[in-house]
Amino acid sequence: MKRQTLAEASAPSLRWIALAATTMLLAGCAASAGPPRAAMPAGANTQEVPDVHAPAASESSKAAATKDSDGTSTQLQGTKDGATHADEPDTADKSKETTPGAEPQPSTTPENKPQDLKARGGLKVAKDADQARKQPVVAKTVPLEATVPVGSAAKMTIKELSLTKAEAEGIGQVAGPAVLITLRVDNRGKKSLDLSHTELLAFAGAELTPLAPLSDPRTTSLEPELAAGDSATATYLFALPEAKPGEITLRFSTGNGENIQQLSGTPSA
Repeated sequence: MKRQTLAEASAPSLRWIALAATTMLLAGCAASAGPPRAAMPAGANTQEVPDVHAPAASESSKAAATKDSDGTSTQLQGTKDGATHADEPDTADKSKETTPGAEPQPSTTPENKPQDLKARGGLKVAKDADQARKQPVVAKTVPLEATVPVGSAAKMTIKELSLTKAEAEGIGQVAGPAVLITLRVDNRGKKSLDLSHTELLAFAGAELTPLAPLSDPRTTSLEPELAAGDSATATYLFALPEAKPGEITLRFSTGNGENIQQLSGTPSA
């Protein structure tokens, strides 16, 4: 039987040790190198492409949630620098905030828009203009001695109409023949009568030539208001073109919307 030397006996063991060491070294290199990459064709772009499947740290932090000690979860919001904080309830007054593009709620308080006010003003002006264009109706002519109605519950009567002479006592006054007219208004109604717009016009002859009003110490005017059940008188003076004008026509109104009362006759000397 052939005897083996010590060197020959230990040779297999050394080969196994060397093989094991080489295997471990190769395994470590493979682990540090990462997963193998696919071979790229020649001429292809060798620039590395970032892994789009890996979520960014900031995005993952936005979706992170923590659970409180009582079991409820609190959503965390991420910031640009990666820090997170708890979403606290907003206690600010939301009543003053407005959403861009949202239509304002209609107000329950009626308001006057400029166009509405303008329209109303225009209607009022048009109505007043129409009334101004409408000439008051002149009632049928009655004698100077007649009593004519004033409104619904008042009467007017000519108490005096006589020829006289006027003296020039002021600017525009002309001395000469004139006619003196005194009238009385009786308010038989239960309300006061507005006489602030009372007007008496006088005309001479069949051509109805207007007579100019005059003033002297004999002339008086009616009060602006006549109480219910009261009466009042007024005296008017008109210049005449000649001493004997013939027929005199009077038109009387108070401006309360009633017809113009017309009286006509020949004054006494």
